Amino acid sequence: MMYSLSGFPPVWGVLVLSILIFILIESIVVLVVDFLNKDCPYLKKTFSVKKILIIISLIIFLGGLVHLIVININNKLRPVDILFFWLSIISVIYIVGCLLFYIYKLQK
Repeated sequence: MMYSLSGFPPVWGVLVLSILIFILIESIVVLVVDFLNKDCPYLKKTFSVKKILIIISLIIFLGGLVHLIVININNKLRPVDILFFWLSIISVIYIVGCLLFYIYKLQK
């Protein structure tokens, strides 16, 4: 028996959940980056290359998360799932690196 989230089919439930998680994580990262970089407050709505790369990395990470949840639902492992798994690990390393860089830059 397949489980569903809020009455949606399992894949749609996972997509809705991942979009909600993405909005939460993206807003937290943007607020942290803007807090650490005092020259560019959130209300200015300026986008730097690093912010765009962080958002892309979060999308890749959540794609990997969705693939891992779909693997648990379907009990099948495809090469695409392994690719998204490694891309999500790389994106998490990049996000942590960017945040550490901003913390280091703030201390100077």
